[in-house]
Order: sequence, then structure tokens, then C-alpha cells
Amino acid sequence: MSATEDYAEALKLPAQFIGATADGNEAWMRGRVMFVIPGIPDRASPRLKHALTIRRDASLNSVCECGATACIKSDGIYLEHEDACPACDTNLI
Repeated sequence: MSATEDYAEALKLPAQFIGATADGNEAWMRGRVMFVIPGIPDRASPRLKHALTIRRDASLNSVCECGATACIKSDGIYLEHEDACPACDTNLI
């Protein structure tokens, strides 16, 4: 099965939280696909918590509220958020 097929099958299954990584990220599984997503620090500002929650949901569901959809590349799965989206890289920095 190709990575694209694995991913499509994974999206049919519920996401399961596996645990936190040593560097503070979160590991999630959907089927045979593992997602490593930035964790949400307790001490983060409400704005950052909101943005990271949007990013987590978008990553696990392959679509963001801004309209970005997942794109599978050889080195991972990417979402290209709209510039105004709180989950956009430039808004998280």
C-alpha cells in the first residue's frame, strides 16, 4: 500500500493519543500513520494555545478551518494554511 493509500485509510479511523515525546511534542496514531504534532505548553498564551489547537485538529483531520488541505510529500504531510490563519507558521513565530 502506498503512503497516500495508508493516509486515506487512516483518516477513516479515530485518532488515538499515544503520549508526549521527550521534546514536548505529541504522538498520535490513526491506523498505520503516526502524527507528531507540537505539544501545547501549559504556560503558553491563550493566543498560542488556540493556534496550536487549530494546528492539531487540522493535522489530525487533514483539513483546516482556513481551507488548507493535507498534501503528502516524500518527507511528510503538509498543510499550507492561509496567511491569516492562526495556525500558519508565520503566525506561530
